[in-house]
Amino acid sequence: MLSVEQAKNQQLYSLRNGMRNVAWQAGILRNRTKTDGYIQQTNNLNQMIHFRCEEGVVIPDEFSNGQAIKIIARMLVEEKNGRPSIVLEVKQFNKPSILDMPARKAWEQVSRSGVPIDPNTPSKFREDNLDGWRVEDAGNTAHLAGYVAGFWYEPPKQPGGGCVEILIRQVKDETDRIPVRHYGKAALAIYRRLEIGMPLLCQGRVSVGLKNTGEPAGEDGILPTHKTQYLRVPEFKLPSNKDLIWTEYPDWVVEMITKSNAIRAQKREESQRRRAEANEEDLSRRTAQAVSPVDPETQTVTTATASSRPGTADVPADVMDLVRGL
Repeated sequence: MLSVEQAKNQQLYSLRNGMRNVAWQAGILRNRTKTDGYIQQTNNLNQMIHFRCEEGVVIPDEFSNGQAIKIIARMLVEEKNGRPSIVLEVKQFNKPSILDMPARKAWEQVSRSGVPIDPNTPSKFREDNLDGWRVEDAGNTAHLAGYVAGFWYEPPKQPGGGCVEILIRQVKDETDRIPVRHYGKAALAIYRRLEIGMPLLCQGRVSVGLKNTGEPAGEDGILPTHKTQYLRVPEFKLPSNKDLIWTEYPDWVVEMITKSNAIRAQKREESQRRRAEANEEDLSRRTAQAVSPVDPETQTVTTATASSRPGTADVPADVMDLVRGL
């Protein structure tokens, strides 16, 4: 847990291995245990954000289920259903202000079939008419800086833009890669500019990704889902020296870039080889078509073109020789 002095200085708690990594979350505490729980920020219970305490730390007794809570946390990663998912490890617990809390409209979203909805509105929330006077999502903000360790693009299922997912690495462990996503029309352009080892600053909000398990709804009508947590960002920036305090690439980043370049070179050579083979096959096919065989009995040139065109007679070989000589 952070001391009072550390909590006052963001630089003391917001860096991991010399790279920015911090999340601020506020909402209603749900499903509390001694060492973990969920923060509810909308009436959609599927969107609750999971957190856990550092080893040896428990949630203070002053915070119980249904109470407003604010946390300062670090983003770590775990694998869930075969995909990387963010784990929020809490550094400090606080009581939120009204401006930290989600707006009233977040608790009045229209429900959809199969989605668990909380019918109750909490006693502490931000009025909607304050939106113009504060930064949007102040109660759900996260900053992450690091190096690109992987990326892919998912085309849009409907008009409006696709999704680019990026894995951000901050430590030597190859499996420690934090998922970041951008949705929108710029996703494909961003994907095309990415390279392994590129430093990035990602500022956005922690979100919950949902995927139906394929199992039928239970007696309560709720569809079972797989859940993962990721950082959703509206845009990407290059980190400043306050976000990424490395004067040179770490050895594991250099190794990552070297491996990526080797794979790209191998793919490029393979592509060139396949292109050369295709060109050679095409040339052989054209040559075979240009040299037409002569029937030894009739001394005529037999071509697929002549026989396939009605009314075209076989042409004697000596006549063809004259035609070629014109």
